[in-house]
Amino acid sequence: MNYSLYLFQQFYWKDKVRFDLPSSRYPSWVMFAVENGDFRYQIEDISGKATAGDVVICPPNTDFYRVMDKPLSFHYFKFYLSDESTEAIEQTRATLRNLFSFKYTPFEKTRLFNDLWHLYH
Repeated sequence: MNYSLYLFQQFYWKDKVRFDLPSSRYPSWVMFAVENGDFRYQIEDISGKATAGDVVICPPNTDFYRVMDKPLSFHYFKFYLSDESTEAIEQTRATLRNLFSFKYTPFEKTRLFNDLWHLYH
């Protein structure tokens, strides 16, 4: 499984105190990269908590529930995979679900924070 990502939207939220909606469903992939603060999420039947340095990825057409526990600074991305076939989406969804519970925590958080800083500045 090796796909390119096509980013089409990116926002940065600084010290956001609450989400506008408790859940959303997007036709694209959605990724939250947490810079500061934390939130709880549920994707399918998987629940978790994301804190600084975590990346939460929600597959397309999937309910993404979330609640902030503390004010949150995060990068919000919408993207597509280079292969948007049903098979590719389901294979990627299964990998994210089974290996990561839809949350990835990189070993090199400093590098992630540096990359995110460059996106914002």
